[in-house]
Parts: sequence; C-alpha cells; structure tokens
Amino acid sequence: MIRSDPSLWVRHVAELALESARLETWARHWLSTFINDASPEIRWGAGQLFLACVDSRVWVWAWPIVNQSGLADRTRGEAILLLDAAEQASKKNDQRLHETFLLHKVTDLRAVCHPWHPEVAWS
Repeated sequence: MIRSDPSLWVRHVAELALESARLETWARHWLSTFINDASPEIRWGAGQLFLACVDSRVWVWAWPIVNQSGLADRTRGEAILLLDAAEQASKKNDQRLHETFLLHKVTDLRAVCHPWHPEVAWS
C-alpha cells in the first residue's frame, strides 16, 4: 500500500496495522505466560501486560486457549476473569472507534462533509 500510494494517510494506516499485529503477538505471548507459569507474581504481571496489549480481536483466538482440555479449573477461572477484564477494556476502545471515521471525529465531519452534513436545498 505504501509503495502504490505514498500519501501520509496510507503510511499512517499501514503503521497502525503493523502496530496492531505486533500487539496481538505480545497479547498471545502474555496470555500463554499467564496460563502456563506457576509463579503467582509472574502470572499477575503477565495478566497486566496482556491487558495492556489486547484489543477486541481477542475473542477470535483466546477462548480456544482458555477452553483447552487439561487446563486446571483454577487457571481456567482466572483466565476467564482476565478475558472479562479485556472485554471491558476493548469496549472502551471500540466506543472511541465508533466516534471516529478515518481518524477524524464524526462530530467535526458533520460540519463540513456529506453524508454527515445535511445538504440544503435552496429554492
């Protein structure tokens, strides 16, 4: 995309996509650490780092990990609580995204752009 359209917007969106993919990789790593480590301190830290990296795509890949067979009941319960906290955080981010369009606030676009700005029919 950057090579075909060198505009700043395309570059910015491409950077956001790469950052999102990088954060998902870290979120997967920290969830795995949270589930597989025995130390409570490391698990707590991994859970906090997981929450810092996670976004709304977590539901696609996290539930199969939490529902895997052989996972201890306590660990599964704690992981479900962690995913619930992640859901609350992602809802806040999703709300922010619903209020924007192409990185601009919709309320600002209403003042100048169609379809947000109603056309005035002068007669």
